[in-house]
Amino acid sequence: GIPVSEIVDVGVREGTFELIANFPRHRHHLFEPAKHCYGDIGQAYRDVDHVLHAKALGSTDALCYLASFALGNDGVPTHSSIVSEAPRIDGRGVVAVEEFRIEPFDSLRIAVADDFLLKVDVDGLDTEVLKGFGDQLHRASVVIVEATAALVAERAALLQAAGFALIDVVDLAYYGASLHQLDLCFVRADLVTEKLRPDI
Repeated sequence: GIPVSEIVDVGVREGTFELIANFPRHRHHLFEPAKHCYGDIGQAYRDVDHVLHAKALGSTDALCYLASFALGNDGVPTHSSIVSEAPRIDGRGVVAVEEFRIEPFDSLRIAVADDFLLKVDVDGLDTEVLKGFGDQLHRASVVIVEATAALVAERAALLQAAGFALIDVVDLAYYGASLHQLDLCFVRADLVTEKLRPDI
């Protein structure tokens, strides 16, 4: 019963397959600055209405670096991160470094319908991405954001202050016996009904 008009997926990497499966007829706005992912994105979204935005989002307009890393230390890029200082390229662990501009979403002229679903997973700067939506954040009906255990309170406080209610936590990842990270799922408070959250 929650309205979802479009998908805004920040940090799509190769594709967010859960969103493809659940919203195959919606338009997906995909934000991904890492060029090595574009072939996989094109394949994953070949049957889905989508727009690929080759942009990195943040809370301010600033120059930074997009670093591509190979977790296998084999020169094959697996992850990208926005960093303020350029790491040294060694061809194995650090594969490429490119100067890049980060921009807040609310400074871009991208038309997205009210009641969009926002997913943010950018490996660290997720809070800055959320802040960069400014007043546009209130137009989302659903927000799903990744958080490490140490940042759950910070991200939850930001979204609750913006008028969202925490509904679920999913995709829990453990290292040993400790919770390392998870995804927080929020719904705009005016859309929370008794069907979604029964009165207990």
